Amino acid sequence: MAAKNQCTFGLRITGCVATLSAALALATARQSVHFSDVNVSIQVGYSDLMCYMCLLVVNVIVCVYSFAINLLPKKSLLWRSVVVIDAMLMVLLASSNSAALSAICLERNGNFHAGWRGICGLAPQYCDHIIGAIAASYLGFVIYMILLLLAINNLLNPLLVQ
Repeated sequence: MAAKNQCTFGLRITGCVATLSAALALATARQSVHFSDVNVSIQVGYSDLMCYMCLLVVNVIVCVYSFAINLLPKKSLLWRSVVVIDAMLMVLLASSNSAALSAICLERNGNFHAGWRGICGLAPQYCDHIIGAIAASYLGFVIYMILLLLAINNLLNPLLVQ
């Protein structure tokens, strides 16, 4: 039983680190682009699109929850709600990751039919930060899926053994 608790503790800490690194990478995703032929300078950043702001907020929420849940005493009655909260956070991570992934695909490739050109050729550091944040957030999603499966196993195992 102690090995299961250490495994969940380690997974929650790893999930906290993954979502924290995703939030930090996303928060630092800014780059200025200067067009010398028309003497115009623009700045692209994560706050330009709502899906990136949603991804940032969700990753911060998951990181704080991952840290706070490790501080609960083992005998606390709040552990009963962990399965539900883990499932909700996993769904939030999946949806915000999917929205951000579709946005970066559009920013990278553009849309030929609409006449939009990709901006990743002009702002590669910005796109690298966004892609890194999405990758770290997907890692957090996978960790939370594993935690949810472990929690369901812990709930159903006593029922199946008897």
